[in-house]
Amino acid sequence: MTATETSDVGRVKLSGSLAVEALDDTWAACESASNSHLLVDLSDCGYLEPIAMMDLIAILAKRWSDRLPFSIELPKKRSVRDIMRIWQFPVALSTALDDTPFRSVLTPHSQSYAGESRSHQFTVAQVVPIQVYKTPEYANRREMVRSVADPAESTFMNVVLRRRLSEGGVALVKKIIREAFRNAINHPNAALVQAGSSLTVRRPRAGEEDDHGTYTFFVWDNGRSIAETLRETLRSGIVFQQDAFHDLHRSFAVRKYSGRTHQISEYKLHSSETPTMRSDAGDLLLSSLFPGVANMAGPSEGEDETPRGPKGTGLFHLANHAIDVLGGTLSLRSENVFLNVKRLPDTSPTATMLPALSAKIVELPENRASVKGNLIAVRLPFGRPQIRVR
Repeated sequence: MTATETSDVGRVKLSGSLAVEALDDTWAACESASNSHLLVDLSDCGYLEPIAMMDLIAILAKRWSDRLPFSIELPKKRSVRDIMRIWQFPVALSTALDDTPFRSVLTPHSQSYAGESRSHQFTVAQVVPIQVYKTPEYANRREMVRSVADPAESTFMNVVLRRRLSEGGVALVKKIIREAFRNAINHPNAALVQAGSSLTVRRPRAGEEDDHGTYTFFVWDNGRSIAETLRETLRSGIVFQQDAFHDLHRSFAVRKYSGRTHQISEYKLHSSETPTMRSDAGDLLLSSLFPGVANMAGPSEGEDETPRGPKGTGLFHLANHAIDVLGGTLSLRSENVFLNVKRLPDTSPTATMLPALSAKIVELPENRASVKGNLIAVRLPFGRPQIRVR
């Protein structure tokens, strides 16, 4: 299913330093991205953020499942190819394409890179490369959750996180990892889950007492999209239980960009508002963070021993721990939608509500930049918990 030399071959040029939003924007802006044959050109890529690698895998997995052929031109810079190998991109992509050999989706020129040794000096202790989990290989979900990679697997990560976050903070990081992973494996039809993490450290600047950095964890599954799962829930008549969590509600300041109309809309959405069949994919994805909504129709068998809230609060607690407590950000990528949620400046909880959050929604053209399954990413800065978990 690789691209052939035909007049219908399109080309997506991904160059420079690529974070996930830059990759999505470039892909969505390329009209030929919807062509039946596609060349994914990474030749001038100077850096590929790990989450962007996972996003690229999700996009290509969608093309593969839609039987749309493509080929990949690898970066000319050996250091970038080294980083892709360190993150195990070739293995991760191969398994996402039904175990198709990585070399078979490369251009003839890029196939010449096969077998080269790694030259780039990189502190491997700062990353947990993309790990592949195939659900049929595990007896139950509890076994899968227990097997997920966490900071304890890296001595460097463990030492730095414990110094900056304390024992309780590291325990919360692990809880966030397991909640994100648990969410992924519970998506309907999720036969494959991939996850990775990294720790970036910046040395102190003048006037700063300690180093700074960010811990990042991401997980992707190839199951049914979150939005479609919620649509199925609505169609089945299951009632969301939002009224039962009146003390956990909050408002979201939404800024939405439509790739179809190129318009930006701004509005507020409250977590007590019930999603409907008229809700678009962006609002449905955001509503998965509302208490009483997420996982209401999902399976609950085989959970691990980590204490959880009531059914329907999984993604809510993930957002609460990552954003409210540790001051991080939460990103979701599903269908043709990218969602990023973070704190609003100068906000604090009230007696009846959690603090308001900022939600950036980008709706990309469906026929160009849709992904298979769901991608969840959490970024946590070094720092101490700021408010209590509710």
